[in-house]
Amino acid sequence: MMSAAAFIGVDSCPIEGFEKENVEKVLDLDTSKFQVALMLPFGYRLNDQPKQLRSDFASVVEFIK
Repeated sequence: MMSAAAFIGVDSCPIEGFEKENVEKVLDLDTSKFQVALMLPFGYRLNDQPKQLRSDFASVVEFIK
């Protein structure tokens, strides 16, 4: 789902470490059938993502024989 969203220009980020019981309570989930494993927000970024700078392969890899 995250890859599909990125393909159409929507950002996402999985969130763990939330208060699971409280989220399930707010969602009124029947926890004998369903449970929240993670939260996944979707949205559009305000600013452009900075260009990723990558080093040349030969400058970071050395083959030792």
